[in-house]
Amino acid sequence: MRDNLLPEEKLLKLIRANKKLKDMAVLVSDVTPQKHNKKLFSINLPHIASGKVVKLVFFISLFYLIVSLVHPIFALKKIKLPRIDAKEKTVIKKKTPQAKEAIKSYAFYSLGIKQRKIFSNAAVDLEKPIGTASAELIKDINLVGIVSGENPQAIIEDKKAQKTYYLKKGQFIGQLQLEDILEGKIILSYEGQRYELYL
Repeated sequence: MRDNLLPEEKLLKLIRANKKLKDMAVLVSDVTPQKHNKKLFSINLPHIASGKVVKLVFFISLFYLIVSLVHPIFALKKIKLPRIDAKEKTVIKKKTPQAKEAIKSYAFYSLGIKQRKIFSNAAVDLEKPIGTASAELIKDINLVGIVSGENPQAIIEDKKAQKTYYLKKGQFIGQLQLEDILEGKIILSYEGQRYELYL
């Protein structure tokens, strides 16, 4: 080899030697598996500034907003509403007087409310008046509670005898028979007359 090489030639030799080393390193890396390969693949995208992306999204959303506000204004011109003919107007006018006749005065409705006596005592059976003897039987009896379950019981207090009774359906307290136990009330019967006691 010559020792009197020009500096440019020495530089060229170094570059060629470096290139050969790089090529050999690539060949060796292809043959031997890499243990720590963090990047599986890479995509080279053109570098886009984030400010440009934000501006682009802003202008697209602004355009969409303007179009959505302006579109209904122009679309209203295309909508055609049905028109009412003169014959249909007369039919509508004929129906309105009949509707006024169906409305009745307040006096008509208040009379109906008074006849029904909606605020009367529910414990009294209106079909069968209570006799004086039966009123004496029920005046000293008070419903204290109801025990619910498979076999419900009514807890009844007899004020005259100063006793409390636990009765099931069909049992008697004096001459009164317990017919039914419902939620919040019981039904007693005496000689075909029914009485309701509430909690």
